[in-house]
Amino acid sequence: MSNKCHFFYENCDFGNFSIPPLDEIKFSKSKSRIFIELPLILNLTNFKNLKENISVLKNINGFMKCNTTQNHNLNYPLGKIENNDFYHSGFSEEFGIYLNMEMTIIDLLEWERLRNGNEMIANLKLTFSNYYVVSENGNLSNNQSLEFNNSIKIDYPIPQKVWMDFINRLNLFEYHLFELNNPIQDSEEMKCISSTVREAIHFFYLGGSMNWKISVQKVREAMNHIGDLKKASKDKKTNEKTREDRWLDYFLALKALPNLAVHGEDDNGEWSREEAQAILTSFLGIWNIKDSILTERKVGQSNDVQ
Repeated sequence: MSNKCHFFYENCDFGNFSIPPLDEIKFSKSKSRIFIELPLILNLTNFKNLKENISVLKNINGFMKCNTTQNHNLNYPLGKIENNDFYHSGFSEEFGIYLNMEMTIIDLLEWERLRNGNEMIANLKLTFSNYYVVSENGNLSNNQSLEFNNSIKIDYPIPQKVWMDFINRLNLFEYHLFELNNPIQDSEEMKCISSTVREAIHFFYLGGSMNWKISVQKVREAMNHIGDLKKASKDKKTNEKTREDRWLDYFLALKALPNLAVHGEDDNGEWSREEAQAILTSFLGIWNIKDSILTERKVGQSNDVQ
């Protein structure tokens, strides 16, 4: 469990929040929005250590923001947080609670871009109301202190493994890669291509120059399994080439680009997220029109063109 973040009432320690071990992110989604639950531990202390006084906390609201040094400490709001439950120390002094957060798909995509392959560290900015009431024979009376609006900031690290599992279960690439949703069917004939493309997507979202390079390599590997290509029309002038001729030229040029990631001696510099995304997206796009570049023979045979 992480360090405790204390909050105060009338200069007295009223309670604290802490972060439990995070094994997974619970979520549901609609067409354009995602709803997630962030776990927290809430500890309430009896006000002024008097047993007859009960600490009360309610109406938790706030925002979750991205904070990454790779983007000049840019705080980008991801979603609005709320929890309208009522907590009092007469029932328990420790509560396992969930903060309900709603975000848009667009905001999550931007957050993933800003993360840039780094560890996820979020900032929670919470506001809530707290006060104390006098307990009479174990029951809460109407005698309560003045309600006070409090606020607190909490660093909320999310392990990369947990974040990647969340992204994978969410099928984020279905929105990210122009809604193509990995359009390669996982049939016996296509299994080499489909499994390799899934690996390319996985390494893309892991992030970092090395993983983006591996993603590009996986795209190149998938392209090697495409099968028999139509013959390029080398003797035709540009204005004589058909649409199919030009799609084939485009595919061959695309295939030559990730070849640099395979043969390191020909590659200079690091591969960027934008380059990996462009290559992966281009390949998935051209797959939808593969009939323009393939012969009538089956897909799935190795066709390694340098």
